[in-house]
Amino acid sequence: MFSSSLDYETTLLNVVQLAVPRLADWCSMVIVQEDGSLHPIAVAHEDPAMLELAEELRRDYPTPADAPHGAPHVIRTGRAELHETITDEMLASRAADKRHLELCRQLQIRSAMIVPLTAQGVTFGTMTMISSDPERPFTEGDLRFVENLANRAALSVDNARLYHEARRANQAKDHFLAVLSHELRTPLTPVLMAAGAMEKDAALPDEFRSNMAMIRRNVELEARLIDDLLDLTAISNGKVQLQSRTVDAKELVIQTDLIVRSEMEVTHPHVSLELLAKHNEVMGDPTRLQQIFWNLLKNAVKFTPVKGKVHVITSNPDARTWRLEITDTGKGIGAEELPHIFNAFEQGTRHISKRFGGLGLGLAISKALTDLHGGALYAKSAGLNEGALFTFEMPLSLSPAKRNRKKPGPKKNTPSELKILLVEDHEATGAIVMRLLKKKGYVPFLAVTCSSALKLAKTNHFDLVISDLGLPDGTGFELMSKLKKLYGLNGIALSGYGVEEDVEQALDAGFLRHFTKPINLDHLDEAVRELFAQSS
Repeated sequence: MFSSSLDYETTLLNVVQLAVPRLADWCSMVIVQEDGSLHPIAVAHEDPAMLELAEELRRDYPTPADAPHGAPHVIRTGRAELHETITDEMLASRAADKRHLELCRQLQIRSAMIVPLTAQGVTFGTMTMISSDPERPFTEGDLRFVENLANRAALSVDNARLYHEARRANQAKDHFLAVLSHELRTPLTPVLMAAGAMEKDAALPDEFRSNMAMIRRNVELEARLIDDLLDLTAISNGKVQLQSRTVDAKELVIQTDLIVRSEMEVTHPHVSLELLAKHNEVMGDPTRLQQIFWNLLKNAVKFTPVKGKVHVITSNPDARTWRLEITDTGKGIGAEELPHIFNAFEQGTRHISKRFGGLGLGLAISKALTDLHGGALYAKSAGLNEGALFTFEMPLSLSPAKRNRKKPGPKKNTPSELKILLVEDHEATGAIVMRLLKKKGYVPFLAVTCSSALKLAKTNHFDLVISDLGLPDGTGFELMSKLKKLYGLNGIALSGYGVEEDVEQALDAGFLRHFTKPINLDHLDEAVRELFAQSS
């Protein structure tokens, strides 16, 4: 019974209810509050009228905290009290007045035991047993038995408290990481977007554009580290939800290869692709699958010297499976480290961590996401400096007959003079997004609050809204809901928090897409065009 609930109040209530009437006519538990007062957690008696009487007595005649007897005295000393026989004279000597004495007499107290609830050397409450039968007084044997019971109850309460404290601490940590993520991501957005735009500006000198590419890569790496911390928290709390659909895994591998190549420094190992799989349709979350592929490929490139090689192969080992193998000629994995390679914060030796950087979260996150997809991820290595092989597998989603069906081609619609309502209160982010949206040919209007956005929407016809979620006078969720209801607008959400709850709440509010800051302008532009095509 003690291990059946992590709610200690429920546990103690079960204890007192089991104690009556087999051990006593009365049983009660009191706990010391943070302010030092005593709070009755549970009281049991077979007669409900007696429970009402006990509550009246407790309410009108509370026991003083400095009382030389009873629960306060047991809590102060940590020693139990045994009163084998309680006489009317004893009740009279402790009664505050005649009414108090009469109430005590009605309780029919003939014998009593008060034992401490003590855990880790701290007494935090008491358990009281009362007998109303003058022929059945409590004895030293009864006291030892009840002390044993109280010790078990105290341990159960302490474990429950530790559990809830750990949960509160974990929630506080999650909240801190989310806020920290927001504060770090928001200023990265204008830096990333400005660097990306200048990197592609052919009018600028090559050396300048190369420097901008370096800035962009490092900002994206910073954002990736923030993502890893939040992903690890979400995974450990079981809060990652997959947005699964039929995905072309081959296309994801090609896209991942292009992304990793764009992030590489001037010197890097040779990466080759051998896409041998004839069937590539899998059921999964494309964003999360690409995250797995990116982690694996980036990891291989990171630990492989410039003169080394990274080989990416896809295949169908059988009619039901899609496989990705990434082989490198890099650092390799020691035999003692291999069993722990998918543990969080594992990165081999300290020397490796200092030399190659990173938090050691990518493989742990990839393994967890693979498991969520019902796939398998494993690593092999002949040892240090012998390279490594990472293999990812997951089930194919379609039968051979369905695989041969042609997919409908993409819509040809392109936006022309698309009017966009941008809602962003971060000045630098708002300015750079406005400028870059104009360069893309859109007609953007900027609002910095919910109220100003609603005013603009009232006097202008917009095709789309792009809104931050945290605004000075409300939330982007509330704003999107109103704009959807009033004007039928579709929207793209921007968030600096990047937690699963944001994504779910954004979709519930009416947003069709969600982007976590810092924002990649090309990805934002692609989403805008896709939403326009869908509505055309």
